[in-house]
Amino acid sequence: MCLPEPAFVAVVGHNGSGKTTLFRVLTGQLPYEGSARLLGQEVRDLRRAAAAGLLGYLPQRGSIGFSIAVRELVVMGRYRHHGLLSAYAPADYALADAALERVGVAHLAQRDFTELSGGEQQMVWLAQLSLQDAQVYLLDEPTQQARRVLPPPGIRARARLGHRAGQNRALQHPRLG
Repeated sequence: MCLPEPAFVAVVGHNGSGKTTLFRVLTGQLPYEGSARLLGQEVRDLRRAAAAGLLGYLPQRGSIGFSIAVRELVVMGRYRHHGLLSAYAPADYALADAALERVGVAHLAQRDFTELSGGEQQMVWLAQLSLQDAQVYLLDEPTQQARRVLPPPGIRARARLGHRAGQNRALQHPRLG
C-alpha cells in the first residue's frame, strides 16, 4: 500500500481479519516476510521509529499500573524532545493542556489516570499521542472504549487530532458509520 502525503486512511475489516497484525508489523512488534516500508524505510531496519519522530502509535488498550495525574501522563508525549533527566518546561505543559482541551477532557487534568473510565483513559492517550509530533500516526480502534464518552463525530475529531502538514494517520476500526 502506497499513500500520498498527507493522508488519512481507515483500515476497516471484520474481527480477526489482520488489522491489528498490520499495525504490529508497522510498529516493529511482529516479524514478517517480504517488505514493509514506512516513509520509504524498511520497517525491520528502523530502530525506535517513535523516538525518531517517524511513528506515533495508539494501541487498542493502553494501561499503566501506577497512579499518575492525567496532565503528567499527557506531557510525557513530549519525551522525545527532552533528554533522559531533563524536566518538562512550562511550554510543554501548555501543549499538554491544549491537547487535553482538543480532545474534550481538560477537566480531568488533575485526576488520577487509573481512576478514569476506559473511554476517558482512551481520550487521555489520544491527547498524549498528539504531542509526539510524529510523521505517521497509527490508531488501533481508538473509539473502542471512547464510545461512551464521545458522540459519533468522535472519528472526525480524531482525524483532526494533531493534523499538521505532511502528517499521515491510519485509523483501524472494525466498522465506521
